[in-house]
Amino acid sequence: MFNLSVLSKTIALPMAIFLAPFANAATFLGTTFDDNAFADVLLSDASGHTVWNAPSAEAALTGADANTTAFNTTIGSFVTLGFTDNKIINGTGADLAIFELFVEAAEDIYVTIGGVQVVESQTFTGFTNASGFDVYVSLFDLSDFGVAAGGTITSVTLQGDCTTAACAGPGLASSPFVAVGAINSLPVAPVPLPTSLPFLFFGVAAFGYLRRRG
Repeated sequence: MFNLSVLSKTIALPMAIFLAPFANAATFLGTTFDDNAFADVLLSDASGHTVWNAPSAEAALTGADANTTAFNTTIGSFVTLGFTDNKIINGTGADLAIFELFVEAAEDIYVTIGGVQVVESQTFTGFTNASGFDVYVSLFDLSDFGVAAGGTITSVTLQGDCTTAACAGPGLASSPFVAVGAINSLPVAPVPLPTSLPFLFFGVAAFGYLRRRG
């Protein structure tokens, strides 16, 4: 009699890997995101950000950690972040959240997508990080950038409203960004399994069964 348990175990691992990107939602500082929906890579840092509690600007700006920060004392500094394992999708309500520390004052946050710049004010998340700084959030709707409903994007450019020496002087932090997350996101589709792969799984299982009988 054919041992179905061998076949089921052989197929279970590849299927788990295939389904891994489709995880459950998670909450970060009161805002709900899909898992893996935070920025993954630093694409451009025009003026070189200083980091806080992180080994690099990319480490500070990617993922979800309220205790890592990238900031700059250069007027008009900006960064461009990319999403690799998911896309930001224009869904219902706000689609993108930008988290920043309250240092000198609450700032407006400017986001540029597809050449269109939109500014939003900040609101307090109710959270204070381990260094004693309050964390604020700005929410953005992709419709405001001209992205059609259901449309997706994979990168965003961020800039704070620091435009004077008063907020960008020595020792002061301009736009201390903490995290960037896609509230509405679409996982990047995994590479489809070749049509011949199920037959390979079956062959491996059958081979194992025959060896056990022998």
